[in-house]
Amino acid sequence: MKFAVSTCCVLLMIGCATSTQHRIILTDRPPSATPQANSTGPTIYLKDDSGEPPVNPISSLMYFVQLISTEPVEISENVGNTQQSRILSVKRNEGLKKFTVNCQFEITGKGTQQNIFDQTVVIRAKEDFLKNGGTLQHRLAYINIEGEGRGNLQVEGPLSGGMPLATRFSFQFNTQGQRSPVTIGLNDIRFIDGAPHAVNEKVIRVNSLSFRQQEGPPKMEITVASISSKNAGNGIISNLVGKVTGAVANLFIPPVTIKAEGNNALLNFAQAIVEGRPQFTFPAAR
Repeated sequence: MKFAVSTCCVLLMIGCATSTQHRIILTDRPPSATPQANSTGPTIYLKDDSGEPPVNPISSLMYFVQLISTEPVEISENVGNTQQSRILSVKRNEGLKKFTVNCQFEITGKGTQQNIFDQTVVIRAKEDFLKNGGTLQHRLAYINIEGEGRGNLQVEGPLSGGMPLATRFSFQFNTQGQRSPVTIGLNDIRFIDGAPHAVNEKVIRVNSLSFRQQEGPPKMEITVASISSKNAGNGIISNLVGKVTGAVANLFIPPVTIKAEGNNALLNFAQAIVEGRPQFTFPAAR
């Protein structure tokens, strides 16, 4: 009974904020070129000899979005963006069979970094379904980082022969009482008057993203702070409803399927942190 009531609450609170819609302009993006064998993504600097935490562009930290996405991603930053990230501290805790490493990090500077997902591929693949009245639900539209914040990178795993092996990696974006700067846009896709439209647009403020080594297709786990409609106001009632919706939704939010190479890259990044390497270079996104 509690499960049914809670599910109804989620549906009612999310459903009351589903009035926004806009037409989706399809792109003619050519297929992505296969990266050359020796090509790489950006390098994240974890420590150096100066004693001060190295500073990395926010685009380097968030490059993993391109690696995990099953759809093309366009990255953009506002003019004059000064956002940067750096790891402030690393704390390690080892037991007899497992370990945990926590890395406090901060995002400084002003501006917004956007990762915009091109929904053209899925719309064309499901065109007949959509034209026959079908709806594609909960499609990822963007991941944004706005302004500053404090967070924690947590790595967990077993000790294999006394050596740590990273099998779970999570980004927490809301530590030390600060609000997460990370938001995700979700929308449903439906044909209206013969054209694809984004409907039921929602803005989700994200507290954490988690990745793990697992059997089968890899998935990203999400916990949220709030869920609101795209055109919701910033009043007390709107914020309260968003927070309550987010708290309840965390009980039911399903993990999101991601690309295996992206999941592997993040676990390799986590392993670099565990081993105390001075830097880590992401593979090139395909």
